[in-house]
Amino acid sequence: MFNYSNHLLFVISLLFCLISTIIGDGSTAESKDAVPIRRQIVQNQSHRQFIAPIKIQDDVSFPNEQQQINLNPSKVPLNNLTLYYLNFRGRGEPIRLLLNYLNIPFIDHRLSRERWSGTDGLGEAFKNRTPFGHVPLIKLVDGREMAESFAIMRLIARQNDLVGDDPWETAKIE
Repeated sequence: MFNYSNHLLFVISLLFCLISTIIGDGSTAESKDAVPIRRQIVQNQSHRQFIAPIKIQDDVSFPNEQQQINLNPSKVPLNNLTLYYLNFRGRGEPIRLLLNYLNIPFIDHRLSRERWSGTDGLGEAFKNRTPFGHVPLIKLVDGREMAESFAIMRLIARQNDLVGDDPWETAKIE
């Protein structure tokens, strides 16, 4: 039987961080509740070695190339994926925490707010390329891209057996 108690606590903590970010006032400052939860995640997982992303790139330009997409239905390789998000925690932070929790290396592309909404057209070009016109967005090594933070976290969780053995357990975890 799948023991989901530790994973349930972790997933709930991630969801709480994400929801408090969405509901919050939009500032980049941490809320009073976010710090203890993040500390609790780190303390509960002290036996794991947290890794840094492969590379953090501040204020990057997003690629405009179109790549051939492999629609192989087998498990998606999640190593060396690329996370695109703005240069603050927001909706990208729970994804970063989950990837670090699972020791999955990733490239963390960060774009400044000024560049995202600026007049040089790079932010607008990227918005037009994304499925819903916003970030976070992950790009897998096979070229597939996925937006929406909850969908990204569920994909990563499913690929790493952080979901239940049956629909009931999965619903309790989510």
